[in-house]
Amino acid sequence: MFASEEYPEFNCSKFNDIFAFFIIGPKTNGSDYQLENIVLVPDPTDPSGNTFTNFPIWTNSVNNGTPSTNNDADLCDKEHESLAF
Repeated sequence: MFASEEYPEFNCSKFNDIFAFFIIGPKTNGSDYQLENIVLVPDPTDPSGNTFTNFPIWTNSVNNGTPSTNNDADLCDKEHESLAF
């Protein structure tokens, strides 16, 4: 679960809380994680939920594309890696 005290007040702003979870160790398939970020967001264009984006997890990427008060909708678009495009 991604949580941020500033979310949603800073949604679509120049400030971002970023989340990553890096892991080292064995994978279930026999290979190893080597400082791999395992935070994944399902691809919104794949209804099966079996593919994932490579978007970073931050306040401006995981939102509905609606800026909070006094923030800029231009920061919540595909170019800025928002999932709400």
